[in-house]
Amino acid sequence: MAELLIAFLIGLVVIVVIAALVLWAVRYFFPEAYTPARLVVGAVAVICLLVLLLRVVQAGAVPLP
Repeated sequence: MAELLIAFLIGLVVIVVIAALVLWAVRYFFPEAYTPARLVVGAVAVICLLVLLLRVVQAGAVPLP
């Protein structure tokens, strides 16, 4: 159970760092596209986080009521 939660936390950090790096690059090189890119990158990051969370819940590491 602990291994799965640690893997989730590592995945969370990786997703946040990649999203921040992409947003920085877009803001630096394409400032006019920053607002729509922020929405798209945020949506993709949330989808990836939900997939990671689904794996944790399916494995039974977090009991649901």
